[in-house]
Amino acid sequence: MRILVINPNSTAAMTTHVAKQLKIHLEPQAHILQRTATNGPPVIATQQAFDEAAQLASAVLKKTQHEGELFDKVLLACFGDPGIEAMGLITKQPVVGLARASMEVAEHMNKPYSVVTAGTAWEAILVQCFKQWGASGLFRGVQVMGGTGLDVFNNPLAALPAVQRAITTARLAGAENIILGGAVFAGYKSLMQDSSIDTHGLLDCVECAAEALMR
Repeated sequence: MRILVINPNSTAAMTTHVAKQLKIHLEPQAHILQRTATNGPPVIATQQAFDEAAQLASAVLKKTQHEGELFDKVLLACFGDPGIEAMGLITKQPVVGLARASMEVAEHMNKPYSVVTAGTAWEAILVQCFKQWGASGLFRGVQVMGGTGLDVFNNPLAALPAVQRAITTARLAGAENIILGGAVFAGYKSLMQDSSIDTHGLLDCVECAAEALMR
């Protein structure tokens, strides 16, 4: 199986990080192709950047197809899945998004759940997305940290206290399961466990996407 990973922001290191974490959860023979938008923002942190990312994701997919690259499935490596509907019209291959795959896993677990992510603009964006995708009453909203996902990526240890506070707030709001929303949080549970932090009920969005890709 050949998986095309598309990152609509221009931080190539983040694409590599997602690909590395994704590989852990796929079958051994899976091959991953990485594509990063070269002219996008380094991180998606505003509604404007989200809208731009939607166009860039489609452009990267079109370019990859035009180059004749073969792939079996596509992973849109941006939580919130900007432009995923349009991408589905560009290719006949399945397109999986981090956010929707995570929502489907959380809904299937049949427990109240929330999303923890970085960047204040993401609360409104994600609430709208989850409602659009048919989230049930189990969805208890989004808890956001200050800063951006790139801040977390550049210094994941320094972000731990803020992540813990957001998780605590989500649990107080009734969430039993919590989606760590963002490409930067791929594998973050391992970092938390290394710091002796309880990760019960935390869902890794890349792991959730891997489950969808394996179906």
